[in-house]
Parts: sequence; C-alpha cells; structure tokens
Amino acid sequence: MLGQLIDPTQYAFAGSNLALHVPGMGKRYFNADCCVLQKPIEKVPLSANMRAVTNPVLLVEVLSASTYDYDLATKASAYREIPSLQQLLFIDSESTHIISQIRQADTQQWLLSEYRQTADTVPLFNGATFGVGAAYGVG
Repeated sequence: MLGQLIDPTQYAFAGSNLALHVPGMGKRYFNADCCVLQKPIEKVPLSANMRAVTNPVLLVEVLSASTYDYDLATKASAYREIPSLQQLLFIDSESTHIISQIRQADTQQWLLSEYRQTADTVPLFNGATFGVGAAYGVG
C-alpha cells in the first residue's frame, strides 16, 4: 500500500531486518516493522559487520498484545529522537486502531491522532492519505 502513496524515486522501503540508528544510543539500535527512507540512504557503523540507517522519514509498527506497551512507549520515544523522522504509524493487529504521530514542521513537537473507524482517512507525511479500511483489508 505505501508503495502506491510514496514516490519510490525519492524514497526506499525496508522491512524489519533493517537496523535503525537513534542518536545518543551508541551501538544500540531498533528495528521497525516497516520503514521508509529518504534517498540516498545514510548509514553509520554499529560494529565491524553491521551498519544502521540514520534517515528514516516514516516508521511503521504493527502492535500486538506482546509488543503494544514496548512499541508505544520505549520505541516511540526513541524514534522521535531521529532528526529525519517525520511520522510514526502504529497499526493495531487486534482491533481497528491506527495511531499516527506526525512531527510538526522542523520542531520536536509531535501531533498524535488516532483512527478507529474504517471510513477514517489517515494523512501521511508527504500529503498523501490512505483509508483505515484499506489498511485492514475492508472495503
């Protein structure tokens, strides 16, 4: 779905196997379920064999009962420290519920919005939108 809403000539898409560097965390890193990166992709070394990306613009986490608290607290707080990041999306796997956090223009202020109706429309960082129903395969 994101590939249809985000220009692949400007952005790259990656799954959960990509290490994300968070400033101030040293060699620690996180993995999001999905991420959109500004091209060209920037990386920093974590170890002799591993590099982490530094320029995601959108991170997506799929929430489950076992990851819900950790993703919304620990990971979200760390992710918001990434200077390039423009949006976080949390998609609940057990109910119709999408949480969006969008950085307000060039600040550390974030706007949190929640969507629970299949008819709701979720805005993306680039001005595109998608329907909650489409994210859940409804409609």
